[in-house]
Amino acid sequence: MGSRPVATILSVLVVMACTAPVPQPAASRAGRWVPIPNVPLAPWSAALLPTGKVLLFQSGSGMVLFDPRTRGFGLRISARTNLFCAGLALLGDGRLVAAGGHEGTTTAGKFLGAATAEVFDPWSERWSQLPDMRGGPRWYPTAVTLPDGRVLVASGTDRGRINDAVEILDPMSGEWEIVGHLRIPMYSWPIVDRSGVTFFGPDRVVWRFEIAEGSYRALGRSELSPASG
Repeated sequence: MGSRPVATILSVLVVMACTAPVPQPAASRAGRWVPIPNVPLAPWSAALLPTGKVLLFQSGSGMVLFDPRTRGFGLRISARTNLFCAGLALLGDGRLVAAGGHEGTTTAGKFLGAATAEVFDPWSERWSQLPDMRGGPRWYPTAVTLPDGRVLVASGTDRGRINDAVEILDPMSGEWEIVGHLRIPMYSWPIVDRSGVTFFGPDRVVWRFEIAEGSYRALGRSELSPASG
C-alpha cells in the first residue's frame, strides 16, 4: 500500500468500518409462565424490594415475602395497622412507605380509611410506625416518590368521601406537610417530573399538581372510559 494515495486508503478503511458486521444481541429466549404453588395468601398488591424479594400484600397481618430465586415464601409478616388498600412508595434508600389503609366499615357499608403510615425495612424485614398523616384518613390513596426523595400522598376516601388534602412526607424528619388541596378520584395514576405530578384516571379529567405553588389545574379530558388506562 506504499504507493496508494492516502485518500484511497482512508476510503477503504471507511468502507470496511461501515460494512463490518454489527454485533448482534444474544438470541432471545421464549418466555413462559410458571405457576407458583402453595401461595399462602391472595395478594392485592406487591412491592419489589432492593433485596430481590417481593413483599406480597393482603392486609396488615396478611403479607409475606416471596424470593423469586428460590420460589419460596417466608413467614407471615404483620404491620401495626391494616394496610389493606394503602398507597405504596419506595424511598431512595430502599425502604417502603405505606400510607393509609382500612379501618373497617360503617353500618351503611362505607369503608373507613386510616390516617396511619408505616415504613418497611427490607433488610431487617420489619415495619415501624410513622407519624399519622395530617390530612386525615385515606382508603386507596395515591402515593408517589418525588425527585427530591420525599413522598407525596393524595386522594383516598373515608366513608365514601374523597380526601382532597395533598401532603408530603419528609423521610428524614418523618414529618408530614399539607401542601395543597386537590379533589381527584382514589388511586389515580401519577406521572412525576421535577416540578409536579400529573394524575391520570380513573375518571376522564387529567389533573396537574404543581408542588412548589401548591396549585393545580385540569389539563384536559381523556377519551378513555373512567376505569381504563
